[in-house]
Amino acid sequence: AAARDDTGIQYHLAGIPVEDIVPDPSDPKTALALTGGRKPGLHRTTDAGKTWRDVTPPFGPECAAIDPAASRTLVAAGYEGGFARSTDGGISWKTGSIGDAAASTMMKGVLKNVRALAFSGKRLLAAGGQGDGFAAASDDDGATWTALDWSEGWGYNWALAVAKNALLVGG
Repeated sequence: AAARDDTGIQYHLAGIPVEDIVPDPSDPKTALALTGGRKPGLHRTTDAGKTWRDVTPPFGPECAAIDPAASRTLVAAGYEGGFARSTDGGISWKTGSIGDAAASTMMKGVLKNVRALAFSGKRLLAAGGQGDGFAAASDDDGATWTALDWSEGWGYNWALAVAKNALLVGG
């Protein structure tokens, strides 16, 4: 996999298939790469892709986001609602679950795969699905999650973006 900057120089995360690149909204030299293959992972660069450091949380993440207000704060989520948050650039992680919120408040006992994360100011948003879609919000750094009422039954939610006055969810 490769990334290209505005100078046309190409950088490689050699030998590892990259499924998604998450740029840091406040630092153009910092990004996350979600890697796939047999062992999903998360890698971070702070030098525009010249070097990458493995910052994979205790589970293989499906999605990740960087806090626009704090570049060293990373969040990752994945299969069955696994969630992790790091405030030191991925050196250490605190884990939790979005799946618990999904199971108890959204899907009546069915855990969900989290496929997208986004920050909206201090609020953290998550979306995903496994048969039916869901979206959830956390106002306490991912410690607790609340279902967004309108999201149940939307199918698979694979993308999430925050616009000026709107939340965009796609599947």
